Amino acid sequence: MPKFKPYFELSIPSNYSPDERRAIAAEIIDYVVSRTEKGIDAFGEKFAKYSPSYAKEKGQKNVDLTFSGDMLSEIKLLQEKPGKIRIGYSKDYKDIPKVEGNVLSTYGQDKPVTKPRNFLGITEKEVKRILSRYPVQDKEERKDRVAEVKAADIVSKDILGSVGFFDEGE
Repeated sequence: MPKFKPYFELSIPSNYSPDERRAIAAEIIDYVVSRTEKGIDAFGEKFAKYSPSYAKEKGQKNVDLTFSGDMLSEIKLLQEKPGKIRIGYSKDYKDIPKVEGNVLSTYGQDKPVTKPRNFLGITEKEVKRILSRYPVQDKEERKDRVAEVKAADIVSKDILGSVGFFDEGE
């Protein structure tokens, strides 16, 4: 069995600038997190339900990969270069086994113990939808979209900082 890779790679047009690639990655990450919070996997399917015994132990019936919020908040842009972006988890992320357990449904076992809850990825259709906001033939529109993404990031950090989620200087 191949070793688990805690990331996914996407091919994108090679003429995007580094800022454009980072903005595209930010939108993809936002989409993956939002979709996962709704209980939908990378292929558009609902997550497999908890077993009755685990649902009882956990105290809830609905699958929740956002229980602590840690796992989803750690999805990052790992690499960007012309024609490619890599999104996922750094190799030193402490909860890689938890990510692997959900994606492959192995939870420390050699074989899957239930249906996988693969949240780590995105459909080609969704990538195309996001890339449509960065038309290759219109540099000004791409520049404007990058500015919008950067502004949204600043606003979200300001809001989160105002309620104590960030230390000063972050």
